Amino acid sequence: MTNKILKSLMLGALAGSLIFTAKTELTQADTKADIKAGAKADGIVLSQSKAKLNVGDEITVGTGESDDITVTVTTSSKNKGFKISTKDSKKLKIKKSGKVYKVKALKSGKVNLKLTLSANKKVSKTLKLIIAKKSVGAFGKVITVTGDNFDKEVLQEKGIVIVDFSAKWCGYCKLLEPLYKEAARLRPTFKFTQVDVDNDEELTISQGVTGYPRLHIYKDGKLVRIGGYWMNMTTSDLIDWIEN
Repeated sequence: MTNKILKSLMLGALAGSLIFTAKTELTQADTKADIKAGAKADGIVLSQSKAKLNVGDEITVGTGESDDITVTVTTSSKNKGFKISTKDSKKLKIKKSGKVYKVKALKSGKVNLKLTLSANKKVSKTLKLIIAKKSVGAFGKVITVTGDNFDKEVLQEKGIVIVDFSAKWCGYCKLLEPLYKEAARLRPTFKFTQVDVDNDEELTISQGVTGYPRLHIYKDGKLVRIGGYWMNMTTSDLIDWIEN
């Protein structure tokens, strides 16, 4: 009788030990899984969800602090990249340069950019862009610049600005004029301006212009190229000179 009681007690203790061990292993496994799952939840955070641009403007979207739109990626994957897409490709030009995306505004309107995590396509964020037209004169037409607005229209302007220093009595200026207007129509993302040298002698002298027509190209307010008209010049020649 005593042996039976001892045997029963030993079997009960063994069963309890097995149950305790099993529970311990399950608890440890659950804890490891919870830690792994909660360590780095996949996500994308943008420095701003909306941005305003003008036609011709270009912004950068990347993980660097110097980028216009900074993207912070959180993931447990080694692939910490992201992709940008849009349904409005006619309004935007997207170009990837290394780890940075360059986004250029082509047409006015509202555009949504979708940023998707490379490691998890289910994770994405939307960047809303509002693209405004430039002033009529700066968009496909030639505007008149004087000493009063030269700083604002040329030196303070972002991007490419071409200035044509010309005179109404100048024969070569008259030959250049239709080519210049056509170039402005074909390249609306550039700003084409014109200075009447007779009306703005002080401005003309300050820019070092002595012969006409004289073409100056400014980039972000800095003079980067000087040129003029040459015989048998075409609109294509003029555009090539501006772009190259």
